[in-house]
Amino acid sequence: RRAVEPLIQSLKDASWQVHLAAAESLGSLEDARALKPLSQALKDENKHVRKEAAEALGDLSQKD
Repeated sequence: RRAVEPLIQSLKDASWQVHLAAAESLGSLEDARALKPLSQALKDENKHVRKEAAEALGDLSQKD
């Protein structure tokens, strides 16, 4: 689970592609620390990032 914090930081990267990959990875890690950052990613400028963040949040909510 050491990857969670670096992935959260990646959501702040300048590249939307990095945001997209980070959101996808965070969704698969099943870590509650990702909930708030992924919720914030729902406001990302890029629609692909927003979609991935929503899917990741859905994945996390199903794991509970």
